[in-house]
Amino acid sequence: MIDSHMHLSLGKVYNTFDEAALLEKMDTIGIQYGIVSLIDVMEYGHQHQNEPLATFSEYEGLKVLLEMISSNRLFPLAWVRPRDRKKDAFFHYLEEKKEKVYGFKFHPFHSRLPLNHDLWQMYFEMAERFHWPVVIHTAIDEFSRVELVSRWAERYEVPIVLVHMGLYTDHQEAVTMMLRYPHVYGDTTWVKEENLWPILDRCGPEKILFGSDALVGGENTYGFYQPLFEKLSNFPREADWLLKRNAEKIFRLKEDKNEEG
Repeated sequence: MIDSHMHLSLGKVYNTFDEAALLEKMDTIGIQYGIVSLIDVMEYGHQHQNEPLATFSEYEGLKVLLEMISSNRLFPLAWVRPRDRKKDAFFHYLEEKKEKVYGFKFHPFHSRLPLNHDLWQMYFEMAERFHWPVVIHTAIDEFSRVELVSRWAERYEVPIVLVHMGLYTDHQEAVTMMLRYPHVYGDTTWVKEENLWPILDRCGPEKILFGSDALVGGENTYGFYQPLFEKLSNFPREADWLLKRNAEKIFRLKEDKNEEG
């Protein structure tokens, strides 16, 4: 099993959960690999918090994340902050570390920047050059609406993962996007199990990745997904795509895991 949406935390925003805590929780569920980003790069908090948080820049955050990860079971994403300065230094560092990074993480709500803003373009250009996926938080708010992703899906054929498939929506915009663009995918993060099956019927299991947001939801984050795990046990083909094959393909994990032996 692969969890395509996990975080490490140094406690600047959420409680601390380091590599050891994450691996321990993964083992209790039977998850072998995880795609992780550092949540301490978040720029703004929740809706009522108007001041920027005392968090890392995108450049500092990626350096810290790569230093935190020692296990070959965790694959890092670079959480980006489009308004950050020192882009040359950040992009130079990405160039140096491109073999150790597996894509970009966008969080437009916590950046307070709409997904169709010009400032996101530089990351798509680099993702195209490095053959990286772009993992994007999508939700009902003005910054994160699924439909805003179409600007980039039209221009760049890099894999795009719609995290939450539109949080607090009926997921229909996400379904439309996944059906329209072969390189657009969805993930299961905080999607109710009963809402997921109609999406699978329309889009097919080849378009959906398992993601959890661990351990942002606390020690029992995986409890939310227990009904999904139980139902998937009766559908081995769907389980294979959701829990492994899609993540292997999108994040290009198969080669790296084979190299590990």
